[in-house]
Amino acid sequence: MSQIRATYTGLISIILSLISLIAGVAFMIIVTRTLDTVEFGTWGLIMGLSSYAIMIHPIISYWALRETARGIESAKTAVCSSSILSLGGISIYLILAYIIGSISDANLNVLVFAVILIPVMFVYYVVHWINLGWRPHLTSYGLISISISQVVFGLIFVYFLDMSVQGVILSVFVSYLVGLTTQSIFARNKIKNKLKKEFLINWLKLSWLPIYPSIAMLISKIDIFLFTVISGSVVGLAFWTAAIIITAPIANAGMMARGIYPKLLRKDGGNFLQQNITYVFYFLLPFTALAITFARPALFTLNPAFEFVSIVVIFLAMRVLLNTLCDMFQEFLIGLEDVDTRTNPNFKDFINSKLFIIPTIRIIQSIIFITILVIGFYYFVSDTGYLDVLIFWALISVLSQIPFCAYLYILLKRSSSLTFEKKSVIKYLLSSMIIFIPVYYFAESFFTYSPKLVEFIPQLIIFIGLSMGAYLAITYIIDSKTRELFTAIFHEIKK
Repeated sequence: MSQIRATYTGLISIILSLISLIAGVAFMIIVTRTLDTVEFGTWGLIMGLSSYAIMIHPIISYWALRETARGIESAKTAVCSSSILSLGGISIYLILAYIIGSISDANLNVLVFAVILIPVMFVYYVVHWINLGWRPHLTSYGLISISISQVVFGLIFVYFLDMSVQGVILSVFVSYLVGLTTQSIFARNKIKNKLKKEFLINWLKLSWLPIYPSIAMLISKIDIFLFTVISGSVVGLAFWTAAIIITAPIANAGMMARGIYPKLLRKDGGNFLQQNITYVFYFLLPFTALAITFARPALFTLNPAFEFVSIVVIFLAMRVLLNTLCDMFQEFLIGLEDVDTRTNPNFKDFINSKLFIIPTIRIIQSIIFITILVIGFYYFVSDTGYLDVLIFWALISVLSQIPFCAYLYILLKRSSSLTFEKKSVIKYLLSSMIIFIPVYYFAESFFTYSPKLVEFIPQLIIFIGLSMGAYLAITYIIDSKTRELFTAIFHEIKK
């Protein structure tokens, strides 16, 4: 019998992710209120460089998740192999850091110092994916331990010791160590198995398959480097990073589907697809509305200097919404694929499988996005202000997601007995509009933009709390699926 309960996992994941979100916002306020624009832009660049460095971690973690979900004891081999693989990630990071640091105003010494993040991130992710394979809700405890630790160490290194970007790097480094410890405690029984070189040999033989989807990320992430190189500064990147921080919480809605992928790998999750997609929309739509409605006050909370990019947040919110759906559909489709369970599958079998076809479509989408962006940056960066460039950047990122998301949904409908519950989703959409549109106009006339956060943040919290409370109340009254969700929550609390 499966140890994975889809609805339970989704509820635990989304509740803990919201707690982590609060801690994460507190950490970012510490960072943005302490660093100047160039320093914060440098931190945004470090995050972009790190994403390139860790793109090779799926060589191990991709198979660790799939094999753990199917009861194959390969976890210890995965952890040890990932530690060695991190040396490759370190090399990638340092090469990129020296290239970008030499042609921008980012501090090269700071970029190089941030390399300490790479090895701990590698090992953290592989243990995270191991837990995701057998009890997905455990991964949320690792996430919350990181978020709370960041606040504690952010106060120490960034606020009190005033260590600037180096303090942010140290805070994140120590927080990942705490998260790794938490995840390792949960995975300890899985990691006790023996080291087997057969696993590593097989992973290396098939390494092209988990690396292939990373090509799409590699291409799409070029946008950060293009902007930095063409503009020659990280100042604009600071504004972009601030807008991303405001919209990133929208992706937490995808946590409701956290347990589906490993259940599909075990061949016992098909009946949960429809229900969990509906629940994802239940949180995704109001979270998106929250980001759009409170874009300006949220940016002001981070730093008054970021307030003018609130329109960028609107486009990025739509991008995160579409990307969350794309990631969910992609995970479901890959979870339904069983080519790697066949006896001696050949290269052609993998090429014809969803494990290859879906990343190929995503690579095409990324190439189109970057091509249009290069042309736009070439004409816009030197002739217009940062705001126009950022709006163009955000708008293109939204438009390029639409056809890809639609294709994945059509493919998922063909591959499963999925029925889209339109009535419930329309109710969630209308409820969000009825609540958040009036709140947007009322809040703008009500807010007093005080430089003192102790005066401003309570106003923001009250409006967010009242808006979400009204949404929960209305949807509970008009939608049966919402009442079922509340009943499930009540039953889990009783247990």
